[in-house]
Amino acid sequence: MSEGGFLESGVKTARMWAQDAGCTVTRGEVLIARSNTPELVGRVAMFPGEPKGAVTSDLTIRIWPRNDITCEFLTAYLSFLFQSGYWKERAGGASGSMKKITREQLQSERVPVPVLADQEHLTASLDERMRGSADVRQSMNKSCPSKHRGCLRQRSGGAPRDSGDAAARSGTLLWA
Repeated sequence: MSEGGFLESGVKTARMWAQDAGCTVTRGEVLIARSNTPELVGRVAMFPGEPKGAVTSDLTIRIWPRNDITCEFLTAYLSFLFQSGYWKERAGGASGSMKKITREQLQSERVPVPVLADQEHLTASLDERMRGSADVRQSMNKSCPSKHRGCLRQRSGGAPRDSGDAAARSGTLLWA
């Protein structure tokens, strides 16, 4: 799982025994990081179906949506919770560096379920906006020297370096 969802490039090959076949993920499964750093716990991705035979680790919660909710909509909703810091605030664990969410926490979460046509419309609109965002990021990476990207990310995140930096307070993007 990554910022952009499920990445096939992150898949590693391994030998499996026949009895482990139940670990194989199927197209449309929603995968949630149940144990990770506070910043990454609750990260969500939908498995697209490829590569065949992929399995998840025991640190992943697998969800199959009911018939009245699409996997794309559930992924988008749970991704919103992740992006907003919802799971970071609710995750437990004794360690400050590793947090956990439970299946019970997920099961008790109330998910809004609009009619299927509205779910499809909402996820199509979100996908279109995400593609546009990816295009902007790709364009920025091509035109921006790598030594300036950290500054750009810091500035676009709205965090001024210091209170005396007028450009930072105004949100203006500057090159270092």
